[in-house]
Amino acid sequence: MNQQGPSLRPEKDGSSDDGAWLETYADTITLLMAFFVMMFSMSTLDAGKFKVLKKAISSEISKRPPAGKGPNKDSSFLPVVDVLKSVEAPQRVPPEERASASKNSAEDLKSQPVIAELAESGQMQVEYSPDGLKMEFASKALFPSGNADVMESMGDVLEQVGRVLVEGGFSNIDIEGHTDDVPIKTARFPSNWELSASRATAVARALLALHPIDPEVLRPSGFGDTRPAIPLDSEEAESIDLAEVRARNRRVVIHAQY
Repeated sequence: MNQQGPSLRPEKDGSSDDGAWLETYADTITLLMAFFVMMFSMSTLDAGKFKVLKKAISSEISKRPPAGKGPNKDSSFLPVVDVLKSVEAPQRVPPEERASASKNSAEDLKSQPVIAELAESGQMQVEYSPDGLKMEFASKALFPSGNADVMESMGDVLEQVGRVLVEGGFSNIDIEGHTDDVPIKTARFPSNWELSASRATAVARALLALHPIDPEVLRPSGFGDTRPAIPLDSEEAESIDLAEVRARNRRVVIHAQY
């Protein structure tokens, strides 16, 4: 007995067009062909084709409204990052010159008006050692409450920070996000871990957008409330208002090391 499997052809029921399935089939084949042509073009590493592809993607992205536009000066600071630009490896500082180099970098940074203004308000600290630089930002200077979008008003500050990081020749740049002990639970940030990590990453992205920093030396990480600047059970915390303690624990710290 001859048994036949189900037919791949659409059945005729008198109510549908027998050739309708050909349109879907043809569209699928066309899309597959375009996909493999694109893959083949990229696999040849042809510089001309790659530039055309890059231009097409950039053109599509540029159609979106630019970030940071509008009446709110504290809107998100998210410059477009050109990940295809060439980045030169930083010139390493000899060990015998690191102490003076880190001091010069710190003094250079502190001499900038936007940095000096932020430091005077207690929202930024710059320290140096023979190992490198430490820059600490109060979270309220960089982000709106409960948010991880860098405020546009911090563009000039991060411009100067990025410049010093590039010129300093640092081999490791750790960016740490820290929060206070107050829990957060939103769709975007289920906990302080996500909030602190997102803030560290946002600062790293902003620095990369402003200066050709080697991405391999950047290491953003989030610590939530596990590494407070002032532990709640410390003697220092007992002598300070709780709101102030929590404000000082909410911070982003950049460690730049040789």
